[in-house]
Amino acid sequence: MYQVQKVLQEVHQVLPQVQVQVAEEQQGEISMKGLAKIIGIILGILGLSSKATAKKKAKVKKIDKKVKQVKKAKATVQKKKATVQKKKAAVKKAQKKKPVKKPSVKRARKARASLKRRAKK
Repeated sequence: MYQVQKVLQEVHQVLPQVQVQVAEEQQGEISMKGLAKIIGIILGILGLSSKATAKKKAKVKKIDKKVKQVKKAKATVQKKKATVQKKKAAVKKAQKKKPVKKPSVKRARKARASLKRRAKK
């Protein structure tokens, strides 16, 4: 019985110290968790966390796809434009009229008649 009382006394003496140590460890864990959260927030703001970089990479890929589509569309439009311009130039060349020579007028009657014809036009 005497030994049991001694052990109980020792336990009561050691128990507050153990409780204090457990409390300190819990606070340390809490502060470590809080510190980890703060570090995660800072990295997120800076864009260095893995989630942030994954999101940024996804956005960049979407933008790159759109840029490629726009480049392809632009190239096709440029090709169509070039072909249309070539056709337009060919049509313009075909429509050109040869210069008409004015008949040389040697007599007054013919000169009067040609002037009347011009006036009618």
